[in-house]
Amino acid sequence: MKKITTITDWPPPYRIKESTRAKYIRLEIHPKEGVHIIVPKGQSHEKAIQFMLSKKAWLLNHLPAPSSLTEVNNKLPHLIDLRATNNQWVVEYLPAKRTKLYVNHYDKKLLIKGERNQPQLIYPHLLGWLYTEAERVLTDKLASVSQKIGLPYNAIQFRRQKRIWGSCSRDHKISLNIKLIFMPMTWVEYVLTHELCHTRHFNHSPAFWQLVEGFCAEYQTIRNAMKTADQLIPHWV
Repeated sequence: MKKITTITDWPPPYRIKESTRAKYIRLEIHPKEGVHIIVPKGQSHEKAIQFMLSKKAWLLNHLPAPSSLTEVNNKLPHLIDLRATNNQWVVEYLPAKRTKLYVNHYDKKLLIKGERNQPQLIYPHLLGWLYTEAERVLTDKLASVSQKIGLPYNAIQFRRQKRIWGSCSRDHKISLNIKLIFMPMTWVEYVLTHELCHTRHFNHSPAFWQLVEGFCAEYQTIRNAMKTADQLIPHWV
């Protein structure tokens, strides 16, 4: 479980990320976001910031130019690849004073009217469409996988988290990350199977992994491949 705190009032942009696996404070540079300060869970955020300040010279030598970050974050997509559905959506833009999104399901096209020089007004419309697509696809797929492996669940909800792809509560409520729709369906099926297996074993015991393997023999290969999942997620999601 990771807790993310976003800080926006200090250049360069950075995030403080608490991790149960971290043993000490360390810095990571992400071209799309700036600096990630990884700290052990419960560590003082003030101490984390002081650590980053002490590494100023190193950061100045390794961080991309601020304009590079701005250029990446302001770039609007022209093609959206939803790998889970094997569909690529073309995005077209038309200038207009008011922002509005039109969906052409037949041709897999999105038409967005608005000010292209104000992507912050366009991204919410793209995210709204993405939520609708992800909820439709993942709801149907979870029901299908549940029936196939014989492990029922009580409810489903959707979130947009950094790297938690799914979770299962003790009352068998499955939570899924909408970003799964950008991943191959084999990865999606593994995540759904993983969470459904938690309805029987609410832990990661050997019995849990044995159950997962019984339904997904290649789960270890998929888990390793999913370490690169971040590279499949567009910057605007």
